[in-house]
Amino acid sequence: VIDNFAKDDLCLDFGCGLGILGVGAIKKSNMIVDFVDIDPAALDNCHENLKLNLVEERLNGHRLISRKRFAVDDKYKLVFANILKHVLLSEKELLLESLDEQGYLILSGILNEQVDDILLEYNMLEKVGVLSKGDWSAILLKKE
Repeated sequence: VIDNFAKDDLCLDFGCGLGILGVGAIKKSNMIVDFVDIDPAALDNCHENLKLNLVEERLNGHRLISRKRFAVDDKYKLVFANILKHVLLSEKELLLESLDEQGYLILSGILNEQVDDILLEYNMLEKVGVLSKGDWSAILLKKE
């Protein structure tokens, strides 16, 4: 999926933690990423990770945003949400609102037995696929 994006397309790494998924989007497709997390320490760690993994000229344009201050001002071509089921459910409206037309949503950090519940909750999006490894799954959805 990441190959479908152009330079400067917008990406949201929601619940970014260290920012690994957003860094991957920058490295692979030169996307502009907003990193959002509820934990200030996670945002600090994400900032350090960005500096360690990207050359200085690739650091421009990205934003680190506290969840308390995050509002959907832009629409994103790609949204990552690698967070627990209860957060995926409580933040569903925000995640859906953040998606651009034809945008992709990748939900991960989901236990295998939770996949059906998540798919039911996000049934307004097209299921592109589910990938499972060990006890964990990731779901790729697309807005139509």
